[in-house]
Amino acid sequence: MINKLFYGFLFFFCFLALISCEERQNENSSSYSKLRTEDFYLKKIVSLDTMSNDTKINVLDTLLLDFNSDENYKKTNIYFLLKAIESRYALKQDSIEIYLDSIKPSENVDINVRKFSEESKFKTENLGIISFELVEEILKAINYAEVNNSIFTYYLYDDLAKIYFNNDDFEKSIKYTNLYFENHPLKSNLFVQQRYFDIRFFLAQHTYNSDDMKTYLEKAKKLALQINDSIAIARTFDYESQYYNHVGDHVNAIKSSHKSFNFFKRNGLLKYHHFHNLSTSYMNANQIDSAIFYLNKGYDFVKENKLATDLSVYYRNLKLLYREKGDLKKALDAQDSLYKITEENHLKIQNQKISELETQFETEKKDAEIQVLQETNQLNKDLIIQQRWLLLAGILIMLSILFFIYNTYSKKLLKEKNEKLEIEKKRYLIEQKARQSQLNPHFIYNAIANMQGLIIADKKSEANVYLVALSKHIRNMLELNRLEYVTLDEKINAIENYVKLQQLRYEDVFDYKINVHVHSDDLLIPPMIVQPFIENSIEHGFKNINYKGYLEIDIEEQENQLYIKIVDNGSGKGIQSPMGKKSLSRIITQERLDLIYNTNGKKNAYFVAKPLDENGARGYIVEIFLPLIRS
Repeated sequence: MINKLFYGFLFFFCFLALISCEERQNENSSSYSKLRTEDFYLKKIVSLDTMSNDTKINVLDTLLLDFNSDENYKKTNIYFLLKAIESRYALKQDSIEIYLDSIKPSENVDINVRKFSEESKFKTENLGIISFELVEEILKAINYAEVNNSIFTYYLYDDLAKIYFNNDDFEKSIKYTNLYFENHPLKSNLFVQQRYFDIRFFLAQHTYNSDDMKTYLEKAKKLALQINDSIAIARTFDYESQYYNHVGDHVNAIKSSHKSFNFFKRNGLLKYHHFHNLSTSYMNANQIDSAIFYLNKGYDFVKENKLATDLSVYYRNLKLLYREKGDLKKALDAQDSLYKITEENHLKIQNQKISELETQFETEKKDAEIQVLQETNQLNKDLIIQQRWLLLAGILIMLSILFFIYNTYSKKLLKEKNEKLEIEKKRYLIEQKARQSQLNPHFIYNAIANMQGLIIADKKSEANVYLVALSKHIRNMLELNRLEYVTLDEKINAIENYVKLQQLRYEDVFDYKINVHVHSDDLLIPPMIVQPFIENSIEHGFKNINYKGYLEIDIEEQENQLYIKIVDNGSGKGIQSPMGKKSLSRIITQERLDLIYNTNGKKNAYFVAKPLDENGARGYIVEIFLPLIRS
C-alpha cells in the first residue's frame, strides 16, 4: 500500500525538472490585444509534463496573464481549464471543482478530454480501490479520445494505469503505462522517459519480475546520471535497495536505502515510504531493533505531519518484528491495531458499492478476518505460555535474591559490579560529551556555508575537494570515535584531513606540519584526545591575529611513552574559555585519560597546556604523554 501511495504521487506530481523545449509560437505586434489560440495553450499544457511542480505553477501563472487584458477572456473554457490545472498543482482542492464545473461542453475535443481527466483525478484523490463504474467511464472517454485523435489520449492511459494499479490489476496497469509512454507527444524528452522508467520499476516490483526490476533500475539510473538530477539519482538508490531486497542481497539493500534516506532527509524531502523501505531492508537482514526503530520513526513522521496514510503495513511489520524479538505483548498490541485498520479498510471498500466485485470482496473479507483472528488466537496462546515461563523465572529469581541477600560474598560481588557499572557509565558519558564537542554543529554549519559559497562562485573543483574533506571528517568522527582504540596511523590521517579542512575554511590563515618519529602502524591511541587541542589552536589561537599562523605537531617516543607536542604561534589563548573558566574539552580529555590509563591511582597519562614563554614568543604549547600500547 505504501508503494501504491508513492506511485500515485508519481502520477499526480511529476518530479521532472526541465522546462519544455517546445518553442513559443511567433506573435504579431498586436498579439497583446488578442487572446492566443486554444491550440497554443493546449500545447503548453502538454509541455508541463517536462517540468517540476514549481515550474509548472510559474508557467501557468505566466500564461494566465494573457487573460487580464479583457474580462471576457476570463469566461472562456481554456481559462477555466488552466485555472483548474494550476489549482491542482498548487494543492487548492476547493478551487479545482469550481473551475471544472465552469467548463462547458466544447467543440474542441482536447478541452473535453483534459477536463474529464482532471475530474477523474479529483474524484480518485486519496482513494484506495476505484469503483468499476469509474473505470467504465474512463474507458468510454479513452474511446472518445482515440476516435477523435486527441493529444491528451495518453493522459487518460496514464489515469487508467494508476487506477488499475490501485485495484491490484498490475498486468493491465503495465499495458496502459506502455500506451501512455508510446502515445506521449514528448516521449523523446529525457524527463518523460525517466518518469516512465520509474513507473515500470514499481510495476515490476509488484509483479515480482526481478529481470524487469533490474532493467528499469539500470535505465532510470543511467538517465538520472545523464541529466545530472540529484533527486532522481537519490531515488534510484531507493530502487536499488528494493531490488537487492528482492534478490536477497540484504547488505547492499541497507546501504542503498541509507544513501536514499540520508539524501532526502538532508534536503527536507522525506516521505513515509522512505522510513518504511529502510525498515524493510533491516527486517529482511534480520536486524530487528533497527527495523523497529525506523518503522516507529515513520509512524511518528505520519502523525507529526498529519498524513492520510494506510498504516496496515506498519502494524503488520511491527507485529512480525516484535514476535521475532520475543516481545509477544507488543506483538499482540500491534495485531489488535492491525485488526482495527483491516475492519476500517473493509468498511471503506464496502461503502464504494462495487457490485460486480461484491461477492469476491465478501469472500476476501471473511478470509482476512479469519486469518487475523487465527493469528490473534495464536499470539494469545504464545503470550500465555510466555507469561507462565516468566512467572516461573520470576519465582526462581526471587528465591535466588533471598539466598544471596544472606550471602555476604554476593553482597561484595554486587558492590563491585555496581562500581564497575558506574565507571562504565561515566566513561560512556565522557565519550558522549567528547563526540558532541568534536562534531560541532556550528563547525558543520560554517563548513556547509563555505561550500555553498564555492558552489555559488562556480568553483566546482574547490567545492568538490571541500565536500570530500568534510564527508571524510564526519565519517572519521562517527566511525573512529566509537572505538576504544585506533591505530596512530588512522588518527594521524584523521587529524591531517581535519587540518586540511580547516585550511580550506580559513584560506591563507595558517600553515601546518606534522612530524612523526615513531612507527605508527602498530601503535594504538584512544580517539578524541588530540583533536580538541588542535581545534583550539585554530579556532582561538589564530583568531584575530594580523600575521600568518603556524601549527606544528610532533609525535615521538620518549622514555617508553608516546609523546605528542602541539605548538602554535597564535594569540596564546590556548584552551582557556571566556570568563576565565576552564575549557570543557580540557576537562573531558583529562577525565578520559584518567578512566583509560589512571585507574590504579598512578598518573600514567597526562597533558600539560600552557602559553609559550620563551624569548617573548607568542603562541601556545600542549604536551601529551601516553603509555605505549601496540596492537
